[in-house]
Amino acid sequence: MKNTLYGIGLDIGVASVGWAVVGLNGTGEPVGLHRLGVRIFDKAEQPKTGESLAAPRRMARGMRRRLRRKALRRADEIQQELGLGTDEHYLGIKFCCGCWLEGGEKFGNVLTDLADFVQQKRVHIVHFRNVSSPLPYFEETLLEDGYMDMYKIMDVLVKNGYDGTIYVDHVLRYDEQTGGEKTSFAYATGYMKGLMAAAYHQQAPSAA
Repeated sequence: MKNTLYGIGLDIGVASVGWAVVGLNGTGEPVGLHRLGVRIFDKAEQPKTGESLAAPRRMARGMRRRLRRKALRRADEIQQELGLGTDEHYLGIKFCCGCWLEGGEKFGNVLTDLADFVQQKRVHIVHFRNVSSPLPYFEETLLEDGYMDMYKIMDVLVKNGYDGTIYVDHVLRYDEQTGGEKTSFAYATGYMKGLMAAAYHQQAPSAA
């Protein structure tokens, strides 16, 4: 099929995916069937009730969103009561990456949640830290050693124009023979700044 025009058709169902590769002529009309196939799998639903397996996650996600919207509305109400208006979001959150990661999927998706809050100008401070795994057991790690790719978090911040405070938190404490607390913060901050530089470089027009 090298140097041949072709189109791909998909038929996606709840328990199967059918596909076909069709050859096209110079005007985009089908002229032949090259390949086809189907993949069948178990339905993503409860066998007894037919309820979607994703229903509990969807309900939990909806509840989280409603609670967050309620909290943000209350923040706006407090601003108005203080005579600050709502043009600027003076009341916001300190977004701790580690806390979000400790909560895992039940707490929310750290990347989409962070993007949502930043776009609304609700994030005033970011705690940049990583952990080994979600609850019930986790350990704090070096930024590069946890289960989250921290570049993805930095990329979200840069893409969405975050211009607030960001700093490392709960850093590994070296002993005095290897530089002590200052070395600990210097290493973690340097790593974070490297991720930041890479994310900005990726967003630069010349990187396209």
